[in-house]
Amino acid sequence: MPNINYKQKLLEFKIFVLEYFKTHQDEKLIYHNLNHTNSVVNANMKIANHYQLNDKYFFIVCTGAWFHETGYFEDIQNHGQKGATVKRKLMHKEIAMLYSIDQSENESISAYCKLS
Repeated sequence: MPNINYKQKLLEFKIFVLEYFKTHQDEKLIYHNLNHTNSVVNANMKIANHYQLNDKYFFIVCTGAWFHETGYFEDIQNHGQKGATVKRKLMHKEIAMLYSIDQSENESISAYCKLS
């Protein structure tokens, strides 16, 4: 397994989600928007820092937080599941990322995205 730069991967996912929000705007989503997502991510970062999570688990928690709300653009009722689907599509699209994020990390992020 190659040495993973989790901070760099998290930055790549953050950039993807920021772009995703720009291209998938929905006026009906008054609350579940980019500001809300930033708040959720920041809260997750504070909690992860409080518990002194290592880089891998910090990455899993924060990536899940970034992708969770993206599901609202596809299915409000199942937004967590859809957020995990958006993340999976990115993972398949960006083959370069697949080699450096193992299956258990991928499943952990998907599970975290599904939390409501």
